[in-house]
Amino acid sequence: MTTPASLPSSTQKRDRTNENFSRATQRLMRRCDQLSDRYNADVYIVVRRNHRHYDYNSTNDPLFPTPLIDIVRKPIPGTYCSLTLY
Repeated sequence: MTTPASLPSSTQKRDRTNENFSRATQRLMRRCDQLSDRYNADVYIVVRRNHRHYDYNSTNDPLFPTPLIDIVRKPIPGTYCSLTLY
């Protein structure tokens, strides 16, 4: 019977980074769906990884998302981080 201690040291775990990323993005999209459905909110998210862009848009409205140049930025009062309300 082989035990983990008797396995050769050259045995390495395989890289599951892509699988973990895929699972994490699927969970994120599911949460975005819930947010959109429960609170009647429009949600748009862009994720960039390895020079690839993945986006999620909860609506088919051609005017959403609003271009960043048209959004007025104002800081959220009482926060100690760089969180900004758009």
